[in-house]
This record gives sequence, C-alpha cells and structure tokens, in this order.
Amino acid sequence: MEYRDLRDWIERVRDLGELREVRGATWEEDIGRITEMLHHTDDSPAVLFDDIPGYPSGFRILANANATRKRLALTLGLPVDIERRPLMDRFLELTETSRAIPPRVVKDGPVMENVARGGDVDVLKFPSPQWHPLDGGRYLGTGVVDVLKDPDSDWVNLGTYRVMVHDAKRVGVYISPGKHGRQFRDVYFKRKEPCPILVVCGVDPLLFIASTLEVPQGVSEYDWAGGIRGEPYEVITEPVTGLPMPASAEIVLAGFLHQLSRIFEKRAAAARAQGRRSARRRGRALLRRGRLPPIERGLDRAALRGTLQTSRTRRRDVPRRRVSRPHRHRRG
Repeated sequence: MEYRDLRDWIERVRDLGELREVRGATWEEDIGRITEMLHHTDDSPAVLFDDIPGYPSGFRILANANATRKRLALTLGLPVDIERRPLMDRFLELTETSRAIPPRVVKDGPVMENVARGGDVDVLKFPSPQWHPLDGGRYLGTGVVDVLKDPDSDWVNLGTYRVMVHDAKRVGVYISPGKHGRQFRDVYFKRKEPCPILVVCGVDPLLFIASTLEVPQGVSEYDWAGGIRGEPYEVITEPVTGLPMPASAEIVLAGFLHQLSRIFEKRAAAARAQGRRSARRRGRALLRRGRLPPIERGLDRAALRGTLQTSRTRRRDVPRRRVSRPHRHRRG
C-alpha cells in the first residue's frame, strides 16, 4: 500500500492531481450542494473543505473520496493506471478471495492523543453539514465507520449507518433492519442491556469501503481489509466499550446504545438523510449524558453516551482534525 492512513491517502491523491481544496464553504448549504454536484459528475475530484465559517482552520471535511478509477485503485493498492474492466475484475477477486488477516492490538496511537469525557464532550465542535434541505438536521454519517460486536461471540462488525447530530452531547444513529449491526443491537435490547458502539469519523478509505460491503457472516471487516492490505490493521481497545478502534482514526465517538422514549418528540416529523423520508419510528441513537428517560413500549429508540476520542498535534505540529466523508449508500 502507498499510504498508511487517511492523511497519507490525501497526499497521494494530491500528487495524482485529483484533490481540490475549497475554503470558506458553509456547513449550512454550500458543502451539501457541492457534494451533491460531485456525486452527479463523472470523474469529479475529491474535495477537501477547510476554513469552514464558524470553525477553526484545520477542521476539515473530505468528500467524494473513491469516486474515480485512479482513486479507487489507489485505495485498493492497485496500479493507478489500471483500466476500468481490469479494475472491476480485480475488485471482485479481492472481495471474493479468502485472505483475511486479523487486526493487531496496540496500546497507543494517534486517536488517543486527545480524549474528551463527560462534560467535555462537544460534538458541535466539528463542522457536521446539513447535507440536503429536507434532512432533519446535521449528519456526521453515513460517511463514518460504526463498530459493534456480537454479544455472543468475538465477531466484530464494521458498518456504515446514519449518524445525526442532535446537540452538543447527543447524536442519532439509524441502522436499517437486517444489517449485522442492527442484529447485534436488537439482541442487546431484547436482553435490556446497553449496546456498545464506536462511531469512527475520518478513517483509512479501504476500511471505509469494507464497512459498506456485504462481508460474509462471521467475518470482521477488519480482517477483510487487512487481507487486502497484506498486513494487520492496528487497533486499540477502546477503554469505555472494550471495542477495537483504528489506531490512526481522526475521531471516535465511544459509548452505548440505549432504548429510550420521548427523546425524539420534536424530531419525529423530520426528513431523513439524502432527501428521502422514511418510517418515523425506527432505531436511532443518541450521544447524551444524564439520566435516561423511561422506556416507552412500542418505540424503538436508542441512545449513545460515553466518551469522545480525538487526537492531539503530531506531524510538524499540524493539528489532527476531523476528515470525514459523506457516502450515498449503506451496505454491510
């Protein structure tokens, strides 16, 4: 692989001439509109938004990461001059071949360089955009990797789910029925137990691709992506949830999903992401503190509360900031 983490990947894309930097775009409208345009334009560049009004320089958002043949080839470790048909064949070969390599657990990494807990948690410090006019609010994901674990085995699943910001302490998580993460969560809820979860923002693009695919039952996306890389991913056991998180991730929200009631009363009629509407009583999650309200029978609600992992300065004193990606589809 020509890159070690997301930052290295960005530099390789810059060298290919496929990165554009946009400064001054607003999270309220501009970023969403530009991203939508990129998604509907062939061979459009990856775009790195910076100097977002209301946020410090360096709090960045990456959009349209793997949308061209060259960038996808780079992500998969293939020659960037590969033609389209051979790229498709190699991608199918990589996804169908059993070459899993389990992750390597390490004690420390960039993601642990800054840690905020309890009252210090503030999700609003990151410039989550309003992607579409009909969205119910601002979204961190689906351009994220969500880590959950089967409560009855060692199977760790990485998926890509909706993550909506509600306020400084709370985010909402929607997992479609049938997804592996939803299956895990439902087992915890049936037992009236909280479900551990990590929401990883800004991650190696290969690991993000893995989280969007239908990896076979019982296989971790960490193992699948490690096999393509040819070496184990380095992960850290997150101390609150006990889940493995990428050691080089930009930001990780760590906490637990809880069944709740009445927490979404003011948001029940809000449209969901990407301009679509859905059933209004579905699974969500919150990053919140304080006492949980009582469970209301018949409502499928969830809450995420715990710590927020970020990182401290490294590499020539350049701040490690949020670099996350929107994504149009959810699989895995």
